[in-house]
Amino acid sequence: MKKAKNIQKEYGDFQTPYDFAFKVCDYLKSVLNINPKFIIEPTCGVGGFVKASFNTFSKLEQVLGIEINQDHCEEAKTSVDEENFKVVNQSIFDYNFDDNDIKDDTLVIGNPPWANNSRQEFNLPQKGDSLDLFGLEAFTGVANYDICESIIEKMIDAFASRNKVATFAFLCKNSVARKIFAYVCQKNIGCEYVKILNIDAKKIFDVDAVACLLVIKFNFNIKDPCECEVLNFDDAHAKLIDEKYTKLRVDPETGNVVKAGVDFTLDGKCTFEWRQGIKHDLADIMELTRLDSGKYKNKLGQIIELEDDLVFPLVKSSDIKNPKICGDFKRYVIVTQKKLRQNTSYIEKKSPKTWDYLKTNQELFESRKSSTYKDKPKFSMFGIGDYTYAPYKVAVSAFYKKPLFTLLYNKDNKRKPVMVDDTVYFLPFDSFCEAYACMLMLNTDLVQDFLMSISFEDAKRPFTKKLLQRIDFCMMIEKIFIDDLKRTEKELGLKAIFKNEMSYDFCDLLPY
Repeated sequence: MKKAKNIQKEYGDFQTPYDFAFKVCDYLKSVLNINPKFIIEPTCGVGGFVKASFNTFSKLEQVLGIEINQDHCEEAKTSVDEENFKVVNQSIFDYNFDDNDIKDDTLVIGNPPWANNSRQEFNLPQKGDSLDLFGLEAFTGVANYDICESIIEKMIDAFASRNKVATFAFLCKNSVARKIFAYVCQKNIGCEYVKILNIDAKKIFDVDAVACLLVIKFNFNIKDPCECEVLNFDDAHAKLIDEKYTKLRVDPETGNVVKAGVDFTLDGKCTFEWRQGIKHDLADIMELTRLDSGKYKNKLGQIIELEDDLVFPLVKSSDIKNPKICGDFKRYVIVTQKKLRQNTSYIEKKSPKTWDYLKTNQELFESRKSSTYKDKPKFSMFGIGDYTYAPYKVAVSAFYKKPLFTLLYNKDNKRKPVMVDDTVYFLPFDSFCEAYACMLMLNTDLVQDFLMSISFEDAKRPFTKKLLQRIDFCMMIEKIFIDDLKRTEKELGLKAIFKNEMSYDFCDLLPY
């Protein structure tokens, strides 16, 4: 069983149980009045959806299944004994659709692999088919695109290029569904409707993922951008899940998926650059607690003696629970560089005890799997620059469902700025006043509502650098007033700093 689960994880191969496949088909027919003549399943697996389709739809003339796994193909042929069922043992990315395949009145249905190309060794699109990534993006993993997303896009292109009427119904992660919705809108492909119907992936597939049934009914005579309705799917019944955000739309200027009916005046380009915290991939060695004796203890329980030069207070995502953190630090971290690629040999003379400790653990550093450390100086880190050593930071966790912006500084030693890990994003400041005002502005209802309207709780990181860079500070400064900051101070439980007679030129925050 464990081996089977590992295979599922590696290849995203979660076969759809027949009972659930039948519920999906029944919903399409009984609720959405879908009764196709033709069906294509681009990754048909062992034939769960194919069998359910034959037992649901009454007008079927042809069903085409494509499956790369030969064993799955044989099982599908055995379980579906129908003359008009054709299964092809081939990768969907190698299959060339022709006019005999792409016809009007077609239902494209299925459950493509829930995995990205970093795990798949086969069933991959040609490089460059869907994404155009260069340099750092490809190097840092942005290019780890989703296989399911690529498969659905290929099917959309096949029908859109021929202007054939079709309905798509795919099981996929919600994040993929939103990307497909954006893809359809950006390509200006007409749709009668797009629906995201949330499913219980744990119950159905025994997998911890936020997933859905994505249904799209294409109509190439419609050119206006469409909206996507968000519902819950339960026993073939669809129910609205959130009165405030029941629909999604795509911003035509940015291409971002947003929640319909919300004021997006703050949606623009940030005048600052949000930074990510330090990355070392060796928490057991690099992250420490300070003992009363002045020594340190690492996560392996080892007591060590180090110079203080390269040891800094550390705040992680789980620590960001208050709007201001400035002392009583529980964690510390060794920071070996002031800038990327800096030669670390200076540590031997400046901090010999720290150097000995690092050398003792050199084998662990060299065994780090990430390619980012390849051909770099010994004990290298990432997320390092002048901004790392800024005395004040306004930080936010990437993982929280609701953002809390926190002011970080070391009240006891300004020469020892607070560090954050790579699950935290921040803006660096040299001035307490600027940092404090920025923290308050970002915690106002205006900004919070905006961020909640463009983020999605089911994302692995609801708040990323890309999302935070959309905060238009010029517009934010124009819309937020002193009274808003005083009210936010009170709501956050902070001691009032902004008095009635006090004013602050927020434009001083802008870096120009």
